[in-house]
Amino acid sequence: MRGLFSSKQRPNTAESAISSGRILLTSGKTTEAKIDFEQALLLLERQENQQPRDQLAPSILDGKVAALSGLASCVFSQDRKKAADYLFLAIEFQNRKVASVDREIESRRMLVGLYQRAGDACIGCNQEQKAVECFSVAIKLSTALSQATPDPHQDEYQCTISLERLGDLHRWAKKETESRALYDRNFGMLKNMTETHPQRLEYVFALSVAYDRMGETHIADRNTQAATDAYKASCELREGTLKQKPDSEFYAAALAGSLEKIIELESKSIDYNGAHKADSAKLESLHQNFMRAIVLRESIAKHNPSFIANRLILTTSYESCARFFFATGLKG
Repeated sequence: MRGLFSSKQRPNTAESAISSGRILLTSGKTTEAKIDFEQALLLLERQENQQPRDQLAPSILDGKVAALSGLASCVFSQDRKKAADYLFLAIEFQNRKVASVDREIESRRMLVGLYQRAGDACIGCNQEQKAVECFSVAIKLSTALSQATPDPHQDEYQCTISLERLGDLHRWAKKETESRALYDRNFGMLKNMTETHPQRLEYVFALSVAYDRMGETHIADRNTQAATDAYKASCELREGTLKQKPDSEFYAAALAGSLEKIIELESKSIDYNGAHKADSAKLESLHQNFMRAIVLRESIAKHNPSFIANRLILTTSYESCARFFFATGLKG
């Protein structure tokens, strides 16, 4: 079997090949999916050869973008460079589509997503400058879209994703001023969005990530209290998202991560040799955070016991908690 079809049943249209590839990709059969996406490109090439090259039908452009995007997904985890190459080709065709259907919102939104994925692929293959360019373009496109629609929040949310990624890239490059300006803009937009749409969990969670970034910048400034406050704000938001989706391993792991950052920061302010003299409220806060993090890590490990990393993280949490109890004389 190749793809969803035997050798006598290969897809005979680009649409069926793309549909087959998407189903296989969703099922994790990337090798077979890749064959179908390549078949789609072959069929589209034949259609393209029958038309003036500078006047390709929108359906051919759409098909090429879909097939190239599918191919990028097939190779993304193994070969980021090849994934980026596929995505840049897809961007080329999507730009032609946008130029041919001026003011068509969804085509421009698709272009934003392609630039974001290309940026992620470039990060994974050490092409940071190309990644910076991709996210910069995505920010400009999302900003223009948000100004052109009655409800701008969908496009503003995409803009915040690109702002965060671009901020990360500048931070890794030690460009602290540029990084913080991007993080601040991202934070302001997300704060406004969550106040306007508090029921949108993706906005709330994104704001919690923005607080985490704020915490990281405060750590760089050696402002422990400000960093702790930022992580506490993140925790409060993540408690809310987990309450809405209590079975979410993703939200549980994120909350545990923020709690562990608070534990790390607050532990540094305690002299464990004389912990009995430490502020009792601070010790109790640490105690509660340790126990909450342990419960979350146990839940995650139980939910997916075959994933060794979860058990290793849980073991590390137990060890940290044991050291805390040993140093303070408290009981878990």
